Amino acid sequence: MLAWTSTVVVSQPVTLSSRAFANLSQTLDALYQAIPGLKSVKFSESATIGVFVYQLEDFGGRKWKQTVDLRTDNVNPTVTLNITDSFKISESAYQRSLFDVLLELVKQFGLTKYEIQFS
Repeated sequence: MLAWTSTVVVSQPVTLSSRAFANLSQTLDALYQAIPGLKSVKFSESATIGVFVYQLEDFGGRKWKQTVDLRTDNVNPTVTLNITDSFKISESAYQRSLFDVLLELVKQFGLTKYEIQFS
């Protein structure tokens, strides 16, 4: 059975029944199916306001890290990738979907932190 804990920090009022959070749940489920050994997903604003760090790790030790800068363009932002481990195209497609959902939560609700740990 899948067990997990999560943390969500937003700066604006939100109901968990909102479509954006429903999309988050569906996207996480799809990502977990694509990467069965998924250990954690972390998304948080860095010390620089408007710059976010997105990290993914599986139980095998593979890591995906990227930074997105929303300070000047939140429609087509600059992204820096720091990935040294191999990921399948299908896995990267699902993590991109999650990344897009998290960016939408930043825009709609002021999301500043999202973490989920699977066990």
